[in-house]
Amino acid sequence: MSLQFSYKLTDTDIYAQLLYRVHPQDAQRLDEASLLEVVQRAVTEQNKYLHHRECNILIFADTFGVIPEQGVGGRCGDSDLINIFIDPNHKAGVKHNIEKWFPSALAHELYHARRYVTYKFGTTLGESLVEEGLPSLFEEFMQPDLQVPYAHYLNQEELAQAWKKVLSLLKSGDHSR
Repeated sequence: MSLQFSYKLTDTDIYAQLLYRVHPQDAQRLDEASLLEVVQRAVTEQNKYLHHRECNILIFADTFGVIPEQGVGGRCGDSDLINIFIDPNHKAGVKHNIEKWFPSALAHELYHARRYVTYKFGTTLGESLVEEGLPSLFEEFMQPDLQVPYAHYLNQEELAQAWKKVLSLLKSGDHSR
């Protein structure tokens, strides 16, 4: 079963296309009305700061790209396309994850999309830290009450340990370590 609907959001050229590839028993657990409300609210609020004009947001009921602890994840490959993935079988429940984690994932990916208008992907670990750090800070800015597990401030001890690990790798293209 596949459900698809498309909405123009706000007064920009930002479109959300909600594409669901789900089994019939999962379809009831994906509440289109709640998701659309969260998407509209998040895009409107976030775009007050980003001023992004054109972007397609594709939302999939799928486990690909999902952060396991959150049940939601995203990918942004360019300035005009964002993919958000929602695990329809996540233990915390789809509605909970849409309300709690979807706006955070969208903020992160919209920041990437806005930045990619003028700056493309880097190749070194140092560039990748900036590319992921800035969207993570925007997530925290947009949702100050939500502690994003991969984007928290490091205390002095954590920072010293992290620098020991990455200092020699900052100009490396190998991000696997």
